[in-house]
Amino acid sequence: MDTFIFVHDSNIITEYERTGKFAKRFGRHYKYVFLGNQEVTPSEKVIVARSLPENIEHLPKLVTFTGWYALVRNHLLTGKYNLLLEYDVVLNDKFERIVNQAVKQSRTKEVFSFLPIDKDFMFYEYLHEFLGETGIEVFKEKRQRFIETHHQEKWMGSSNSLWKKETLTAFVNWFAEFLHSDFKDYSGIGHTVERALTVFCVLHGIKYNFIGSVLKHYFLDSHQTQAVYNQGIQKDYREHIRFLAEA
Repeated sequence: MDTFIFVHDSNIITEYERTGKFAKRFGRHYKYVFLGNQEVTPSEKVIVARSLPENIEHLPKLVTFTGWYALVRNHLLTGKYNLLLEYDVVLNDKFERIVNQAVKQSRTKEVFSFLPIDKDFMFYEYLHEFLGETGIEVFKEKRQRFIETHHQEKWMGSSNSLWKKETLTAFVNWFAEFLHSDFKDYSGIGHTVERALTVFCVLHGIKYNFIGSVLKHYFLDSHQTQAVYNQGIQKDYREHIRFLAEA
């Protein structure tokens, strides 16, 4: 299992390396994927997305997906399984053991998510528009039935997830096709990516799994899109870096 942490501020990397936040957990088997245009020093631990031959850093609204795209299109996925983490997470002390056990015991081993959500949890806002963009024949007319059919199921609630290499590659290539249309400029496309994870699995008959109680995601407001979900309060990520580095 290789681990990739997506960051956009070099201060986050500095603090996390100072405390060994990920080093003491994953040893040498992790890398940061640096997104955006801020200054950062490349190293064997830091992949700078904008410096890669294949990158979509000119589409900032896609946020973390630009990092997924960079990894897949530049053939940087080396592990059979790839753990994708946002920078603002705190992991359970037994994270690796629980995850490894869950993968071994699962009958389907393609995709694992850490945050199951119900569909009444701010789900539809970004989904309806995306389903209209899928390009699947007659799917637009069936999308309401699609939503109703899966109404009682848990869906993946964040991009923090564990993927088999081939399945992650397939998802990135599938979603990247929507970037050829005006949908790439949709203001909520970053949130849509998270919902598209489940749509992709359902449409392709891929069983996704949940591993609960091992990860907490703080959903900090790096791109000024979270206030509507945080009682109108912007959670500035810079106020939490030191806390997250120690956690």
